[in-house]
Amino acid sequence: MRVGYYGIVGDSPKNFNFYVFPVKDEATGALYVDGLNSIKPIENKEYEFFQFGYKNCSIEIKKEEPYHGIKSFNGSVATIHVFKVKEAKNVFIGSESLTTFSLKSDTNVLTININRKIEDIKEKITWEDGDKKCQMLS
Repeated sequence: MRVGYYGIVGDSPKNFNFYVFPVKDEATGALYVDGLNSIKPIENKEYEFFQFGYKNCSIEIKKEEPYHGIKSFNGSVATIHVFKVKEAKNVFIGSESLTTFSLKSDTNVLTININRKIEDIKEKITWEDGDKKCQMLS
C-alpha cells in the first residue's frame, strides 16, 4: 500500500526533481532508470531501480536489484520538494550539513538542492528546526 506520494519529474532525461506529498507523515515511491535506448532492459537486467521512503523529516533512497555487475545509468537528483514542512533550519545528508535549501513559509514547501547522482546518496536526507525537532503540518 502506498502512503503519501512521491512525484518524479525530469528536466533532462536523467536529471530528476522529486516531489514529496506526505500523508499521515509518510510517503513512498520508486524510480526505474535504464539506458533510454535499451533492448529488453528488464530481461537483460540492464536497469537500475530505486525505492524512496519519507517519514519523520527523513528521506531514504535505496537501490534495489539488479545490483550486481550493472553499470550506472547516471540518474541524478536535482532537487527535492517536500510539502507540509512547518520549519526547517538545518538540512543534512548523513552528517553533512547542506546550505542549498529554502523553505517557503506561504506554501510550506521545503526545496533542497541536491545535484548528485542517485547512487551516490547513500545516507538519509534529514531536516530539523532549530531545536533538533521535526515540525510538519498534518
